[in-house]
Amino acid sequence: MNNTFPQNVIDWLQTLPQAPTFEAMPQNLSPCPILSLTKHLHLHLVSLAAAPYPVALFEQISDTFQAKGLQIIHLWEDVWRRQQPLVQARILGLLGENNRIYARLTYTKRIDNEQTNSFLNQYHNQQTTQARYKYGLFDKQNHALLAVATFTAPRVFRTEPSLYKSSELLRYASLPNITVVGGLSKLIKTFADEVDTQDIMSYADRDWSVGRSYRQLGFEQEKNVPPQIFWVNPDTFERHAQTHLARSLPPDTDIITTLQTQGLVRISNAGSLKFRLLL
Repeated sequence: MNNTFPQNVIDWLQTLPQAPTFEAMPQNLSPCPILSLTKHLHLHLVSLAAAPYPVALFEQISDTFQAKGLQIIHLWEDVWRRQQPLVQARILGLLGENNRIYARLTYTKRIDNEQTNSFLNQYHNQQTTQARYKYGLFDKQNHALLAVATFTAPRVFRTEPSLYKSSELLRYASLPNITVVGGLSKLIKTFADEVDTQDIMSYADRDWSVGRSYRQLGFEQEKNVPPQIFWVNPDTFERHAQTHLARSLPPDTDIITTLQTQGLVRISNAGSLKFRLLL
């Protein structure tokens, strides 16, 4: 951990062909710098050196910006250190620097575990996860895999007088520096045509998103999910959910003291937004 992280990000931003004219915002919201990249997009550079922070801090900052119609990205140092190329590509996309490909120039088909895991481990910030249904979006001309979406099998709920089925969109990722216009919509339609389900739910990570793409696809926001606590190894920058680590400890363990003794750093995200699309 060191204080070069914010400067590393700023130095990279200044190398862009159309470098954003950013300015630092007043630090009354956070002890970490918040950069104004555009009129509506802001970047919060969260260093591990000053952790732990109040658990609700990032949710509160997101609420403040969202209430003004603004988007803020909470870029944690460990994410930058581990996934710098992916982070850079994602910021470029938010700045409108991606190449655009239209979904009408693509086709969808089911893909196997190997293709799915390889793609998501490279291009999704949370990497792959177990999924029942896996779809790829391919270029019609060269058959290159451009994007991947994965879904759960429908969960069945007993409602009178019939059963109700609900699925979850687990992951969506596209190649870096590419925006497939209508790509996610096309993948969702393929899934909905093939699988008997009444709705699709999903979550938007508030560290990076305000859920705009979900709303554009017709999803309705159901609720805000509270922040989640993680622990980071400051040497390897590996991140683990506290709920996952707690399962490996005896029931009466003081989790915070134990993990701090192991040299881990406690952090929390800004929570997430739960969305649902009725089919």
